[in-house]
Amino acid sequence: MEELKIDRKRVLEAASKCPQAKETLKTLFPEAFEEEDNIAMRKIPKDERIKVVECFATISEAFFGKGNGFIDLRNSGDKFNSRAIYLTNMYDWRMTQLSNGAYLLVAYKKQ
Repeated sequence: MEELKIDRKRVLEAASKCPQAKETLKTLFPEAFEEEDNIAMRKIPKDERIKVVECFATISEAFFGKGNGFIDLRNSGDKFNSRAIYLTNMYDWRMTQLSNGAYLLVAYKKQ
């Protein structure tokens, strides 16, 4: 009998189709979900995405001017889809830690 090859991407793709299937696949292949389960940001439901995208467009324009910057909701087929913030590569992005332990995300002009 030929050996069955398990692919993480295919397990996650199958899990995205049905909540019940996801729970079963988590039991069978927990290692496929480890990183996904540690992402702190919840996945934004489809009916909320338009509001979030509009909000990011307003923020981008306020910070960078029209057409000069881009902050958006990650929209892709990967594990970060609707669970991460996309930042343009037009700037150097750096995290700065404050004395209270919180962080600031700062955009610097590229040199």
